[in-house]
Amino acid sequence: MATVPPSISLELPEPLYQALLAHQQQRGYSSVAIAMTRILEEFLQPQTQNPPNWATQEQLQILEAKVERLSQLVHLLQNRAFAVAETAQGVQSPPRNTNFARPSSFAITDDIDDEPDEILYDFLE
Repeated sequence: MATVPPSISLELPEPLYQALLAHQQQRGYSSVAIAMTRILEEFLQPQTQNPPNWATQEQLQILEAKVERLSQLVHLLQNRAFAVAETAQGVQSPPRNTNFARPSSFAITDDIDDEPDEILYDFLE
């Protein structure tokens, strides 16, 4: 004799129900019941062959930090590559900024009356 699988009934808030219908349509499930079953299977059953395709907030924060660090390293490598290329061509390049912290403010000095050649000389130092 065939056994009838257990059934459940639940009430969903309208936004969640609309998200469920969108998920059903996106995945091509023929009914909401099949969509719910697949969602529950993905979330609750152990994944033996396919690991879950979602991450925790902690994992996302770790990945964001790694991406930020990699971006900084790429920027640093670009600066070094430019410096090497300029040195190979015999051109002296000014020091490049490798400080990734953003300044909170800019200091205003009393040297506004400096001559243009003094400003240029200070800039090149």
